[in-house]
Amino acid sequence: KGAYDATLHLINNGFKNIAHINSDTKLSMATERFEGYKKALFDAKIDYQPDLVQFLDTTTAQNLNENLAKAIKVLMSAKNKPDSIFTATDQLSTKCLALLNQLGFKVPQDVALIGFSNTDLADALNPSLSTIYQPSFKIGSLAAKQLLSLIDDKTKTPFETMLLETEIQIRTSSLKS
Repeated sequence: KGAYDATLHLINNGFKNIAHINSDTKLSMATERFEGYKKALFDAKIDYQPDLVQFLDTTTAQNLNENLAKAIKVLMSAKNKPDSIFTATDQLSTKCLALLNQLGFKVPQDVALIGFSNTDLADALNPSLSTIYQPSFKIGSLAAKQLLSLIDDKTKTPFETMLLETEIQIRTSSLKS
């Protein structure tokens, strides 16, 4: 839902050529966010454009930095340049913002940006970063309770899925100027 909401926010602000930068597709989180991005495009009747999607090896800081720099250069030098970017993590979005600035692109005037996780830095960045808030503390707390329950009970319990709501945090980086 968070990825869908982030993409829909960009669409509702007039952006139509929306790029998506994500980590390796082997992670369920990456796949779910990619699917949310595609569903928002589909629901808004915007064609999915594979050339606007970049999946990156982010296993090390060096891989992340090198691959993100290449991805931004490819996207922003393409004939079909994006007017906005949705990144699957705030680690990607904060580095993306820095790279766009280094390359001379103004956010959001040249390209809008929205991330995912609501890093503590989001308000401090220039421009402030729009992002999807996920209740990380609550996720950790629920996971710890489940683990302690398994340790105490020692009987196998069925797999349980818990869905927690995300919330969009709209700041300057995703607003059309």
